[in-house]
Amino acid sequence: MSQNGKGDKRRPKSVNYKTWEKNYERIFRKKKMTKLRKNRHNKVLFGVCSGLADWLNVDTALVRLAFVVGAFLTGSLLLWIYLLLAIILPPE
Repeated sequence: MSQNGKGDKRRPKSVNYKTWEKNYERIFRKKKMTKLRKNRHNKVLFGVCSGLADWLNVDTALVRLAFVVGAFLTGSLLLWIYLLLAIILPPE
């Protein structure tokens, strides 16, 4: 038995809607469409994957992983596309 003598039944905590709205807006906010550019600040080689991740509004690691897996699956076609984008895309 718990201290109040009513067993182990616990009430759920009340929902703080202001915090919930802030988190919802932070996670799901619509980002303004930006131009596709190389990202200088979060780059590993040329910044193409980082710029593409910023443009798509996804995690950079997912884009990098997709490029590596895609390069193996397509017989290095994505590697050539990556190098072409490194030449064509303007820096941030």
